Amino acid sequence: PGADDEAIVVAPQFFSKKYNSGQYADDVMAWDDVNGWQAGDPAIHPEGTKLTSFDALDALVEEFMDEDKYPNLKNITVVGHGGGAQLNVRYAAVAKTPSKGNAHIRYIHGDPSSAAYFTRNRAQSISSGEKLPDRDHCEYYNHWRYGFDQFNGTADGLKTAKEYFQQYISRDVVSIVGYEDT
Repeated sequence: PGADDEAIVVAPQFFSKKYNSGQYADDVMAWDDVNGWQAGDPAIHPEGTKLTSFDALDALVEEFMDEDKYPNLKNITVVGHGGGAQLNVRYAAVAKTPSKGNAHIRYIHGDPSSAAYFTRNRAQSISSGEKLPDRDHCEYYNHWRYGFDQFNGTADGLKTAKEYFQQYISRDVVSIVGYEDT
């Protein structure tokens, strides 16, 4: 109700081998647990795949950018909240630039619990004066999902954190924060 009659809503399902075993076909991607897809990790199913949840989103965007199939498409909006927002905030940085089409792409994420930093710089304290973890005392300080160390890239390749930052700031990205997110 309330949606434009011309709108198409696509909601991909990211399967967990742990919780969805037997619920997906032999050629469908699945992740080891419920969190891997949120960080853009490679799927573990089908066996031998190296594709990530980012690659799955790239395929969806590429499909809808096909002007022969969707000649009147003007906008693509990729939206995520919570775990979907974790995926989306990272996807906005690493998404492949579509090879065809002229539709405008917007990325909207609401309340992700984490996002990747583009540099090794972090806040050192918060308003309460509490000291935050630093690179000398946090083993995963800048590892992928929180930074770009050990990020393996996507099917489109691997760029530097600076190149991903340049992509991110050139894109239409909207961040939504709910103070009473329940």
